Amino acid sequence: MIYIACTFLVAHVSSQSTLAMVDIFDTLLGGYGNIVICFLGIAGGLATVNVYTASCSKLMWSFSHNGVLPPLYQQKNSSGTAQIALRHIVLLMAVVLTVSHLFKLDLAVLVGLCNGVFVVIYLTSMFAAFKLLPKKYFWLASISIIVCLTLAFSLSWQMAYALILLIIVAPLAKRKHSIISTT
Repeated sequence: MIYIACTFLVAHVSSQSTLAMVDIFDTLLGGYGNIVICFLGIAGGLATVNVYTASCSKLMWSFSHNGVLPPLYQQKNSSGTAQIALRHIVLLMAVVLTVSHLFKLDLAVLVGLCNGVFVVIYLTSMFAAFKLLPKKYFWLASISIIVCLTLAFSLSWQMAYALILLIIVAPLAKRKHSIISTT
Protein backbone atom coordinates (compact mmCIF):
# COMPACT_ATOMS: atom_id res chain seq x y z
CA MET A 1 0.00 0.00 0.00
CA ILE A 2 2.90 2.36 0.75
CA TYR A 3 4.41 1.71 -2.69
CA ILE A 4 1.06 2.27 -4.42
CA ALA A 5 0.42 5.48 -2.48
CA CYS A 6 3.91 6.81 -3.23
CA THR A 7 3.58 5.92 -6.91
CA PHE A 8 0.23 7.73 -7.01
CA LEU A 9 1.79 10.81 -5.41
CA VAL A 10 4.71 10.91 -7.82
CA ALA A 11 2.38 10.48 -10.79
CA HIS A 12 -0.04 13.19 -9.70
CA VAL A 13 2.11 15.83 -7.99
CA SER A 14 4.56 17.70 -10.18
CA SER A 15 8.19 18.00 -9.16
CA GLN A 16 11.26 18.90 -11.16
CA SER A 17 13.69 17.41 -8.63
CA THR A 18 15.56 14.14 -8.96
CA LEU A 19 14.33 13.46 -5.42
CA ALA A 20 10.65 13.88 -6.25
CA MET A 21 9.38 11.94 -3.23
CA VAL A 22 11.27 14.19 -0.82
CA ASP A 23 9.91 17.31 -2.53
CA ILE A 24 6.36 15.96 -2.48
CA PHE A 25 6.53 15.06 1.21
CA ASP A 26 8.19 18.41 1.95
CA THR A 27 5.23 20.13 0.30
CA LEU A 28 2.66 17.95 2.06
CA LEU A 29 4.28 18.07 5.51
CA GLY A 30 5.74 21.55 5.57
CA GLY A 31 9.46 20.81 5.14
CA TYR A 32 9.82 17.43 6.87
CA GLY A 33 9.68 15.26 3.75
CA ASN A 34 13.28 14.15 4.00
CA ILE A 35 12.68 12.78 7.49
CA VAL A 36 9.55 10.88 6.41
CA ILE A 37 11.30 9.38 3.37
CA CYS A 38 14.30 8.50 5.52
CA PHE A 39 12.18 6.56 8.00
CA LEU A 40 10.09 4.90 5.28
CA GLY A 41 13.26 3.87 3.45
CA ILE A 42 14.95 2.48 6.55
CA ALA A 43 11.81 0.65 7.69
CA GLY A 44 11.23 -0.83 4.23
CA GLY A 45 14.86 -1.82 3.86
CA LEU A 46 15.08 -3.43 7.30
CA ALA A 47 11.82 -5.30 6.80
CA THR A 48 13.01 -6.67 3.46
CA VAL A 49 16.42 -7.71 4.80
CA ASN A 50 14.81 -9.36 7.84
CA VAL A 51 12.37 -11.33 5.71
CA TYR A 52 15.08 -12.51 3.30
CA THR A 53 17.45 -13.42 6.14
CA ALA A 54 14.79 -15.36 8.06
CA SER A 55 13.65 -17.11 4.88
CA CYS A 56 17.19 -18.09 4.01
CA SER A 57 17.81 -19.56 7.48
CA LYS A 58 14.57 -21.53 7.19
CA LEU A 59 15.66 -22.76 3.75
CA MET A 60 19.02 -23.86 5.18
CA TRP A 61 17.19 -25.71 7.97
CA SER A 62 14.97 -27.42 5.38
CA PHE A 63 17.98 -28.42 3.26
CA SER A 64 19.69 -29.76 6.35
CA HIS A 65 16.55 -31.62 7.40
CA ASN A 66 16.45 -33.26 3.92
CA GLY A 67 20.15 -34.17 3.98
CA VAL A 68 21.33 -31.62 1.44
CA LEU A 69 23.25 -29.57 4.03
CA PRO A 70 25.04 -30.86 7.16
CA PRO A 71 22.90 -31.74 10.23
CA LEU A 72 24.46 -28.78 12.03
CA TYR A 73 21.81 -26.49 10.51
CA GLN A 74 18.88 -28.50 11.93
CA GLN A 75 19.37 -27.05 15.40
CA LYS A 76 16.65 -24.61 16.45
CA ASN A 77 16.45 -22.36 19.49
CA SER A 78 13.48 -22.15 21.90
CA SER A 79 11.72 -19.73 19.53
CA GLY A 80 11.92 -22.20 16.65
CA THR A 81 14.57 -20.24 14.77
CA ALA A 82 17.30 -22.09 12.90
CA GLN A 83 19.89 -20.38 15.06
CA ILE A 84 23.16 -21.68 13.58
CA ALA A 85 21.92 -21.17 10.02
CA LEU A 86 20.90 -17.62 10.90
CA ARG A 87 24.30 -16.92 12.49
CA HIS A 88 26.13 -18.21 9.43
CA ILE A 89 23.98 -16.12 7.09
CA VAL A 90 24.55 -12.97 9.15
CA LEU A 91 28.29 -13.73 9.25
CA LEU A 92 28.33 -14.15 5.47
CA MET A 93 26.44 -10.87 5.09
CA ALA A 94 29.01 -9.14 7.31
CA VAL A 95 31.86 -10.55 5.21
CA VAL A 96 30.21 -9.38 1.97
CA LEU A 97 29.60 -5.90 3.40
CA THR A 98 33.18 -5.68 4.67
CA VAL A 99 34.66 -6.81 1.35
CA SER A 100 32.34 -4.41 -0.51
CA HIS A 101 33.51 -1.55 1.69
CA LEU A 102 37.21 -2.43 1.55
CA PHE A 103 37.22 -2.77 -2.24
CA LYS A 104 34.83 0.17 -2.71
CA LEU A 105 32.47 -1.93 -4.81
CA ASP A 106 29.63 -0.02 -6.47
CA LEU A 107 26.29 -0.81 -4.84
CA ALA A 108 24.43 -0.51 -8.15
CA VAL A 109 26.68 -3.18 -9.67
CA LEU A 110 26.15 -5.49 -6.67
CA VAL A 111 22.38 -5.06 -6.94
CA GLY A 112 22.57 -5.88 -10.66
CA LEU A 113 24.52 -9.04 -9.91
CA CYS A 114 21.92 -10.12 -7.35
CA ASN A 115 19.15 -9.39 -9.83
CA GLY A 116 20.81 -11.84 -12.19
CA VAL A 117 20.60 -14.55 -9.55
CA PHE A 118 16.89 -13.90 -9.06
CA VAL A 119 16.31 -14.02 -12.82
CA VAL A 120 17.99 -17.45 -12.97
CA ILE A 121 15.91 -18.68 -10.00
CA TYR A 122 12.64 -17.49 -11.54
CA LEU A 123 13.61 -18.80 -14.97
CA THR A 124 14.34 -22.29 -13.64
CA SER A 125 11.11 -22.16 -11.66
CA MET A 126 9.17 -21.41 -14.82
CA PHE A 127 10.83 -24.32 -16.66
CA ALA A 128 9.81 -26.51 -13.72
CA ALA A 129 6.27 -25.18 -14.12
CA PHE A 130 6.08 -26.86 -17.54
CA LYS A 131 6.47 -30.21 -15.87
CA LEU A 132 4.63 -29.60 -12.60
CA LEU A 133 1.58 -27.58 -13.62
CA PRO A 134 -1.39 -28.80 -15.66
CA LYS A 135 -1.11 -28.22 -19.41
CA LYS A 136 -3.72 -25.44 -19.31
CA TYR A 137 -1.07 -23.21 -17.62
CA PHE A 138 1.53 -23.74 -20.36
CA TRP A 139 0.82 -20.29 -21.79
CA LEU A 140 1.36 -18.60 -18.40
CA ALA A 141 4.71 -20.32 -17.87
CA SER A 142 5.69 -19.40 -21.44
CA ILE A 143 4.93 -15.72 -20.86
CA SER A 144 6.89 -15.84 -17.60
CA ILE A 145 9.87 -17.37 -19.37
CA ILE A 146 9.77 -14.61 -21.98
CA VAL A 147 9.69 -11.98 -19.23
CA CYS A 148 12.64 -13.65 -17.45
CA LEU A 149 14.65 -13.84 -20.67
CA THR A 150 13.90 -10.17 -21.36
CA LEU A 151 15.13 -9.27 -17.89
CA ALA A 152 18.24 -11.40 -18.39
CA PHE A 153 18.92 -9.61 -21.68
CA SER A 154 18.46 -6.20 -20.02
CA LEU A 155 20.96 -7.11 -17.28
CA SER A 156 23.52 -8.04 -20.00
CA TRP A 157 26.95 -8.69 -18.48
CA GLN A 158 25.58 -8.72 -14.92
CA MET A 159 24.02 -12.11 -15.71
CA ALA A 160 27.55 -13.55 -15.86
CA TYR A 161 27.73 -13.77 -12.06
CA ALA A 162 24.49 -15.76 -11.90
CA LEU A 163 25.55 -18.04 -14.73
CA ILE A 164 28.93 -18.71 -13.08
CA LEU A 165 27.14 -19.57 -9.82
CA LEU A 166 24.80 -21.85 -11.73
CA ILE A 167 27.71 -23.63 -13.42
CA ILE A 168 29.38 -24.19 -10.02
CA VAL A 169 26.31 -25.09 -7.96
CA ALA A 170 24.30 -27.22 -10.43
CA PRO A 171 26.78 -30.13 -10.55
CA LEU A 172 27.08 -30.07 -6.76
CA ALA A 173 23.30 -30.13 -6.34
CA LYS A 174 22.95 -32.91 -8.90
CA ARG A 175 25.68 -34.97 -7.20
CA LYS A 176 24.11 -34.46 -3.77
CA HIS A 177 20.66 -35.34 -5.14
CA SER A 178 21.96 -38.61 -6.60
CA ILE A 179 23.62 -39.47 -3.27
CA ILE A 180 20.35 -38.85 -1.41
CA SER A 181 18.35 -40.90 -3.95
CA THR A 182 20.61 -43.95 -3.58
CA THR A 183 20.54 -44.02 0.23
